[in-house]
Amino acid sequence: MKTKSVILAILFTVLIPMTAFALVMTYDTLPTQTVGGMPVDVTVTFTTSLNPITITADNDIVNPTSVIQNLSGIAFVTSIGSTSGSLTGGTTRTQFVDGDGSFQTSAAVPTSTYWELQTNYLGGLLLYATMPDGTLIGEPLSGNYSAANGSIAGNGPHNPFTYGTTTFTLTASGVTAGTSIVGPITLFFGTSGDSVAVPEPTTLLLLGFGLIGLAAGTRRFKR
Repeated sequence: MKTKSVILAILFTVLIPMTAFALVMTYDTLPTQTVGGMPVDVTVTFTTSLNPITITADNDIVNPTSVIQNLSGIAFVTSIGSTSGSLTGGTTRTQFVDGDGSFQTSAAVPTSTYWELQTNYLGGLLLYATMPDGTLIGEPLSGNYSAANGSIAGNGPHNPFTYGTTTFTLTASGVTAGTSIVGPITLFFGTSGDSVAVPEPTTLLLLGFGLIGLAAGTRRFKR
């Protein structure tokens, strides 16, 4: 009976992770990265599992000066060469910045209100803000965008901005937990198509339910 328990635990641990694993890849702009002479600082994390690709984006610039520091696009290529898919979920908030740097923040809204997915983009996929509004802005400083120039503060066409941790859920056929993002990704900033390449990141493999299976088998064996 003990032998059977051990075999079941091994099988559970080996088979379950095929559906429970998630590959997590985090891209960070380089500390010295600039666009149009302005510093940019963005973190983008990709999580792949069975079919969905979940992406989170954060603009880490505090008290931005110009809209050129706002994230407006994410282009990437998967290891299986995905060129089609759809944006099926995700949430963001919006920030409307007044002329004096004060702002109003909305409750969560669907990311697809301000961002879209372009398929077959240079052999991959492109998420982009439906500009001129919707670009992803960084945090204010002490409750005010005191450094913001006229491209942010009180700019009607550019407002509202998306804000905070913004998530995207994509479906693309053939994607599994073993699907990775290959090579550098391209991040776009502002409303004029300025871009930077961000090199490959650290990759993490989450075991998920496989560890639960191992723990359950171990407990049964001890009985």
